[in-house]
Amino acid sequence: MLYILQRLSRKKVRYRVRKTLANARPRVKGRFVKTDQPLTAAAVEEMEKARTPSSKAKSATKPNTSDNDFDYVGAYYSGEDSVRDDVQDMLRLIVASKREQGEDVNWEEWASQLEHSILSLLPSQYVESPFPEVFSDVANTLGDAEEDCSMETFVRAVRAGTMYVTICLSLYISLRHPSMWEHDDDVSPVLQHYLPEIKQLWAQRRMKKNQTFEFMEGAIPGIAAVVCLGYADGKRHLKPIIL
Repeated sequence: MLYILQRLSRKKVRYRVRKTLANARPRVKGRFVKTDQPLTAAAVEEMEKARTPSSKAKSATKPNTSDNDFDYVGAYYSGEDSVRDDVQDMLRLIVASKREQGEDVNWEEWASQLEHSILSLLPSQYVESPFPEVFSDVANTLGDAEEDCSMETFVRAVRAGTMYVTICLSLYISLRHPSMWEHDDDVSPVLQHYLPEIKQLWAQRRMKKNQTFEFMEGAIPGIAAVVCLGYADGKRHLKPIIL
């Protein structure tokens, strides 16, 4: 299969970052589907409204909330600092475990796997990013990690990827009742992992978007682990979230 994507900036040059991986990645079972324009959070919501014209279906798509202006981009940038210790502690635990098992830590190899890990944790609808500005920042950070091959840049890349996954998943569950995706094979494995808790969250009378973000925020150490290791190896670090 033709592999078109080249690594970002070996000479510290900031290229214009693609808004979607659909233009650069090989197609796998139709996962990468191009659209006419980048999806924004508002566009996603409008698509869901159009898909479910009945009032009953609308209520299943969108929670009863008036806080539609929740700042996901701001949450990403502020969260990068606030979760610094949690992510670093998790990575230290992972590195120590690997070394105890006699495995070498190859930062270049680990960094090259981050993009695939991040994509695998997102619903198929979010292959084209709902947050292009944040995606650009994450892509550049991943490029730095691949170039520098150091623990410092790797930790920074995992932290950025973790926050990106967190805001994407919190947006996704704020717009869709669990009944709409619980049997979907292309939904995030992290959402399937926390399906019972998400159902409880939706059962609340007046759920707000900031609540879905706070919910996913509680899973950040575990999300960092699955970003680093992949879901199969990292899922043991996804701890229960108390509502």
